[in-house]
Amino acid sequence: MMGTLNKRLKNLHSMMVSRCYDDKYLRRNPNYKGCTVSEDFYELENFMINIRKVSNFEVWATQEGWQLDKDLFVQNNKVYSVATCCFLPKKLNITFQGGGQKKGNDLPNGVVVGKARVGAATYIAQCVGDKGSNRHVGTYPTAEEAFIAYSKAKQRLVARLTFDYFEHLDDITIDKLLSYTPHKEYR
Repeated sequence: MMGTLNKRLKNLHSMMVSRCYDDKYLRRNPNYKGCTVSEDFYELENFMINIRKVSNFEVWATQEGWQLDKDLFVQNNKVYSVATCCFLPKKLNITFQGGGQKKGNDLPNGVVVGKARVGAATYIAQCVGDKGSNRHVGTYPTAEEAFIAYSKAKQRLVARLTFDYFEHLDDITIDKLLSYTPHKEYR
């Protein structure tokens, strides 16, 4: 068991460092540009010790399907560290992805432009569901109304999934998940 855990930890460390510093990875995943690994995680030896302090580590160590997350405790966080990371079930972690819009547009998170009706643009609210694909929330006359609908749908989804995993999550993570508010800017 310990050999398997050490192998998983080494793989986790390697993937985390790649997300931040591997040029090929960053070209394919530009959302990670500017991300860094803190001193307490950068060297493998430090990581092997300090990762055990991260919220929900024990669950990750004993169950498959959990991922290291750096954004829940600090939104738009760019640093992997003991203080900013937690482990979340993959099903919950993927819900924090954007809402399908392209980076660089002027629309809020979770909003895309719909097909225009005669004389008026429409805005579609959509959020990433628990299976990782975009889920249509509704169509609205303004981007602001679409963002509000997206926010409510996202908060309901996060709350439902939090309760699905309630017995496995620590209190700090549960509190953060239940007080989650989607950010407006595309990350």
